Amino acid sequence: MQQHHQMVEMIESRVDTFVVFPKLGSVFEALQSGGGPLHGRLIDLSHDLARGLTFLHNNNIAHLDINPSNLGFTDNHHLQIFDFDISVQVNGEDEQIDDYLGTEGWMAPEIGTRDGPRQLYSPIRADKYSCGRVFKVFADTDGGVDEDLGQFADKLMHLNPSKRPHLLEWCRPNNSATLTQTNSAEMMDKTMVAEDEAMVTEEAKVAEGAMVAEEAVVAEDEQKMTAPKKPRVAYGGEGFHQVPM
Repeated sequence: MQQHHQMVEMIESRVDTFVVFPKLGSVFEALQSGGGPLHGRLIDLSHDLARGLTFLHNNNIAHLDINPSNLGFTDNHHLQIFDFDISVQVNGEDEQIDDYLGTEGWMAPEIGTRDGPRQLYSPIRADKYSCGRVFKVFADTDGGVDEDLGQFADKLMHLNPSKRPHLLEWCRPNNSATLTQTNSAEMMDKTMVAEDEAMVTEEAKVAEGAMVAEEAVVAEDEQKMTAPKKPRVAYGGEGFHQVPM
């Protein structure tokens, strides 16, 4: 399967069991301290989670334990998903299982209870619910509620699993929160591109001027070479006389 930047990279080994700890701690630990290093970055992290989970689903994998304790972040504050010990392979969103899997408080309600009767559910749609729970926590952090993220979280936690939206809908630019968080970066990128283009244009003008000057020198040299040569003269005892060239 293709590696995705929201997945924790693993080095090949013959060992069957892995214990992976995030270098900078988990999202849960950061949230416990009021956001910590993630302060002001939770919208971007929500985009990372939506894209990373979509990548898993597109490769027929349901995580089934999405919660802040199983989410880490990199040095440049991109979110990563780990802890796949209860993940399952599925053949699309409509495939159902009846296993009781997940972390209580983050599981979709259709999974049921530990001691209750088994009931069928879609693991991918259950992932969407868990993602909505995480989004809800993100929306309530950073000193206030982000209404757009909170509203999308409510949609992901719809009690009817079939009505939960596609995760990438949150990453579309028509979301005002997405625009608020990304416009400044996009404007900065456009400004940098414009500055680069202006610099290239200026360098091109300088180079063009240098070429014109060089061509003028070459033309002048050629003109000197092709111009008729004036006879050389010398003064002798009998007056001026022409000297052979």
